[in-house]
Amino acid sequence: MKLSKFVSRFFFPKKCSVCGQIVEITKERCSCCGSEQVILSNNSCVHCGYEAAKCVCESENSNHFSHVAAVYIYSGIIRQQICAFKFENERQLAKKFAYDMSERIAAVFSQAEFDLVSFVPSSKETLRQRGYNQSELLAKEIANNFFLPCCDVLKKIKETSYQHTLNAQQRKVNLKGSIICDGDVKDKTVLLCDDIKTTGVTLNECVNALTDMGAKDVYCICIALSDYKEDIF
Repeated sequence: MKLSKFVSRFFFPKKCSVCGQIVEITKERCSCCGSEQVILSNNSCVHCGYEAAKCVCESENSNHFSHVAAVYIYSGIIRQQICAFKFENERQLAKKFAYDMSERIAAVFSQAEFDLVSFVPSSKETLRQRGYNQSELLAKEIANNFFLPCCDVLKKIKETSYQHTLNAQQRKVNLKGSIICDGDVKDKTVLLCDDIKTTGVTLNECVNALTDMGAKDVYCICIALSDYKEDIF
């Protein structure tokens, strides 16, 4: 090993792509994260995001997007990290997640020509309590990665119950009519960012709001999909 490489490795050791722990230079993930099957395939279904064997498009309650992708399944250490990012002010994780999401975008949306990046909005009350919108942080990082504008075009116009406390049918009723688009998206292709896709109701409301205002197409990208072993549909 050359001295320069040794010095670089000493001061800037390689870290696990999932949890950030130091790993051997020849490995991408630590032994703990390497045993968790959390990374989705680039060949996953473009309508629901899950791999072919776990596709939920036949579920009567599933949403059918024209384009949706995610990097992980919401379980194990990824679940812990997303919760920390979302609820414990661990904002620095936005850069790591956005990098992973950007790689997935480049792999599965390679033919798309995006005009702008946007994000799922938070309510005023959630912003007041949390102090930030995690989806906005992701969108800004992704926009920088692709040299695109990040535009705040979606607004949540009424307070709703937290989606994670509701079942699939309640989620649909809860968000109905709560999101509008008040930005210029006419004839534009939008890359829409969120943290987790569960039933897809939130993304569906956002996509409808964007297309109602003339968006040509909307591609959805998330950090993770809810664990398909959970009874969410």
